Amino acid sequence: MQQSRTVQEPCWNCRDKHLKSRLRVHDTGGSVVSNVQFDSSIGHTDHGTPSTIPHRSPTAQHSSEPFHCFDLTSAENQRLHALAITACEADQLTHDVSSLTGPIFQEDESQQDSVTSEFSSRLPDESDPSFPVEILSVSGSPEEIGHRDNCQGTKSFSGPVQSEYSPTPTSSDAALEPLESVQEACLLRYFIEELSPWFDVCDDRRHFQVVVPHRARHCPPLRNAIYAVASRHLSRLPQYRTSKGPSYQGQVLPHLSTSTAVEYMLKCIPALIDFHKICDREYQENIMAAAVILRQYEEIEEEEEEIDSSTGARDQQPVNFLAIIQAIIETTVSIPTHHSFANAVFWIAIRQEIYYALAMQRLPRMKPDQDKRQGASAANKLILFAGDVTRWWLGDRSPLDWAVLKEKLHAITTEIMPEFVPILDKKADKSKGEIFSTVWYCSSAQVFGAQHYEIARMILIAENPNIRNDPHCRIAHRKVEAQVRSIVLNICGIGLSHQNLSPALVNAVISIILYGEYFTDPREREALEAVIEKTKAIHAWPMRKLHHAVKAKWEFIDSEDY
Repeated sequence: MQQSRTVQEPCWNCRDKHLKSRLRVHDTGGSVVSNVQFDSSIGHTDHGTPSTIPHRSPTAQHSSEPFHCFDLTSAENQRLHALAITACEADQLTHDVSSLTGPIFQEDESQQDSVTSEFSSRLPDESDPSFPVEILSVSGSPEEIGHRDNCQGTKSFSGPVQSEYSPTPTSSDAALEPLESVQEACLLRYFIEELSPWFDVCDDRRHFQVVVPHRARHCPPLRNAIYAVASRHLSRLPQYRTSKGPSYQGQVLPHLSTSTAVEYMLKCIPALIDFHKICDREYQENIMAAAVILRQYEEIEEEEEEIDSSTGARDQQPVNFLAIIQAIIETTVSIPTHHSFANAVFWIAIRQEIYYALAMQRLPRMKPDQDKRQGASAANKLILFAGDVTRWWLGDRSPLDWAVLKEKLHAITTEIMPEFVPILDKKADKSKGEIFSTVWYCSSAQVFGAQHYEIARMILIAENPNIRNDPHCRIAHRKVEAQVRSIVLNICGIGLSHQNLSPALVNAVISIILYGEYFTDPREREALEAVIEKTKAIHAWPMRKLHHAVKAKWEFIDSEDY
């Protein structure tokens, strides 16, 4: 029988591993705070009294409208609680942040397939003597904490809960001041100008370009999430490198290094862990936004063992507290449709789910309800359809469900696609050596919607379960391969026609990963490789492993054993 594991003062372990390292704290006056709290409905103190948990954040009193929490079911709350405990447990395995360039910790693929069962199994029994009951609160600078260790030893504290990430008053109540750190000012501007379009690709209101930076000025976890993804991306682009360090907008950033992004990401973890206790709607939205930003951070990470060279599938899931981030993101499904900002976060989460499903061949978890589907924009309806097709492809591949999706594709083609007519559609001239068409759209939403429509259509054609029963099976296969090649080239043409839009090029690469093996013409293969390299060069997207996987498929097809 499996023995229960004792959680040994997780936040002190976090502090020993990370807070003593060279974290730079700018927004709390040199204070570093780490805490883990446990839901009073689950845990009790060692004196038998319920743990004191704040049910309302400080900003709640400033809210101009009656407060309503997003509804978290009992199962969701229990799951987030389990993840909070496990996140701190797993952090004991972390290397010192100064030497980190990869994931915080890794789990087996089997663990990632079912986050709920994995982490819920670690929920401690409140009758177990080893149940972690204290509310741990540690404050002070890293040096002060280290001095206190030497004088007092590492014992837990109880008392009032302190939080570095507690919401500050809203913008109407707190005066803003310019950021004191040039580096962080540059990172915030970099996010606004370079990265926010990734998030706002289907958002006419541009929430992540306009609203998120404003909210981040008052919300440290959201601000640190922005700094994490911005520093990771900026440090990867060669055009910003100088002999004195990275330079952006004429400002040299000598302290920006490969570990900077990890440092900022670690500062977000306490807020992620305590997400299930937040009762202020705006602050809850902010942490949801931080979660999708940190997931984007994961997307531009590249792990050494991330892709199986023969299949193109991920060997292991890259994890930087990804399980708890995923759990937070999945709560966006229950957001009421009239919450504009929160719904913008939801649609980003849906797009990220589809990206992860296609790139990692992992079944999507999020299933939007009917209200979300009916209220979706035309582009988002196409994205949802691509998600449905992906779920079928990675699921049981029922022929009956394929027929239903095929009918839905026909309806979408006649009812929605007339809104996605490009302003230019110039076919490739093979006689001139052209491989890709030139396709221009009016907006980024049209670009993204059209590509997802093509991806869904491509999968339904390539994975048609009826082909094997066709009396002319070989002829049918050749026809399918020709159709799929044409769609891949079209998706790539759309991406290359909008090179400033990173997700468009990433979608092009996804299509190459899925069905690149259908290409045998050396010129077409070379052109597809160029798309992968261009995506890496322009947008610092990790492509080395993906490129290797595609080439491995071609080498296998070209081998005599195939």
